[in-house]
Amino acid sequence: MSVRTLPAFLLLAAALVPACSPRRAHTPPPVDPEPVVAPLAEAPEPVVLEMEAALANRTVEAGTAGEVLARIRIVSPESGNGERPRANIGLVVDTSASMEGEAIEQARGAALTLLDGLRDGDVLSVVTFGSVVEVLVPATVLDAQSRPHIRTALGAMRATGTTNLAEGLGQGLQQVQSQARGGEINRIVLLSDGVPNDESPVHGYIELARNSGISITALGLGLEYHETLLGQIAQGSGGNFHFVEDPAEVAKVFGQEVLSIDRLAARAVSLTLTPGPGVSIVEVPGHAMNHSGHDVVLALPDMIEGDVHQVIVRLAVAEHRDGATVEMFDGVVNYADARTNLGQSVRTFLSAKATADAEQRAAGVDLEVAVAAARATTAAATLEIVALARGGQVKAATAKLDDTVKAARDLSQQVPDPQLAKLVDDLVELRPTLAGLAPKPVAAARGGKSKGKASMDGGEDLVEVLDTGTGAVMVAPEPMAPSAARGVRQSHERAFRTLHDG
Repeated sequence: MSVRTLPAFLLLAAALVPACSPRRAHTPPPVDPEPVVAPLAEAPEPVVLEMEAALANRTVEAGTAGEVLARIRIVSPESGNGERPRANIGLVVDTSASMEGEAIEQARGAALTLLDGLRDGDVLSVVTFGSVVEVLVPATVLDAQSRPHIRTALGAMRATGTTNLAEGLGQGLQQVQSQARGGEINRIVLLSDGVPNDESPVHGYIELARNSGISITALGLGLEYHETLLGQIAQGSGGNFHFVEDPAEVAKVFGQEVLSIDRLAARAVSLTLTPGPGVSIVEVPGHAMNHSGHDVVLALPDMIEGDVHQVIVRLAVAEHRDGATVEMFDGVVNYADARTNLGQSVRTFLSAKATADAEQRAAGVDLEVAVAAARATTAAATLEIVALARGGQVKAATAKLDDTVKAARDLSQQVPDPQLAKLVDDLVELRPTLAGLAPKPVAAARGGKSKGKASMDGGEDLVEVLDTGTGAVMVAPEPMAPSAARGVRQSHERAFRTLHDG
């Protein structure tokens, strides 16, 4: 190689060195492979409730004012979409002395059934009430570490004292509220076998529960519980009610409660009715009507998959000309989807034709709706009759019972219906037991000892009383036989389910 060519060669070698060196900063980096992206899980579709409305008669009589009956049916489809949200459950158990023996043992076992049915991540609290209220298990997230401690605490459940239900329910609400989150299932399961010491605070707790989105499932155990109060707790909070005579059945009902939690479809359900021109809403049997301007708003129970809720509405209609269209009402059901927590609504509208033609009016009758209305009216009357008797208004309860039986029998002659007939039979059997439901202690009008007759409702119902001089007058009704007590509770539960199970 000549000296003359060396620089050129060195220049060429120098140019090639960087290409052979591991430091190749100017070389474009290798292209990374395309990332593998897992497909996103599809969000569950919100449950779409179905809603339909119908009249007991598709026509109204022209030229005169009158009343009509309507039925609204709300159906929750079988969906099975998505995973349910976290459940926040408060168990409130009556541990008064009347629960001693098998009842308290079965209550412990049922509480374990509830614990085993809930999932890790759910929340459970347990409150017991006798004379003293005890938070047996504060609101606790369930997992492998917490479950054994809860089992031990449940084993310490003992029966003693009186029935301080109001304070027990209040403490149960506090525990559930402490862990309550929007979009979750917040519920209390209440078990009681007796009449509370003081029920007056309970109604405030019912309103608090409803406003907090906490439904209460109430179980009446045995034959001595206050069926009217427990039914009001369940209905007012959007929960359910059960009569359980045999303590061994409590665990089964608790298991059903867990299943209803897993299959919850819609919560915070309400129905808003807006009556049309010349129409007013007179009554919705079995439901409290909340007025909001021109609208009537009803609080309805939570709905599980496959549920059917039925609402009967009694309407007053002003006079309309022959051939006119009568706009009855708009109906809107608002609810929160249990899986997504998305607010949903469904609507319906109902109208009728005014006619002076008697044949058209006869042809417009819908017997199915008429019978459904009769069932609901009879069931609502049954609950009211028991409540009147419980309040000492035995004469008023008896009068309402007789009127209800007559109206139901008149319809049954036209359209025989086994369910309506059973409700009527319940009322007939209930009649002789009404006096036994009246409260025993009443306020003394005067001091001093006396024995004689006193009035329970304004001088009309006379009952045997004994003034002991201690400031209390004791009413002495005839003791209620177990068969009669059982009949009262069965009639009450059947009426409740007729109104709330469609």
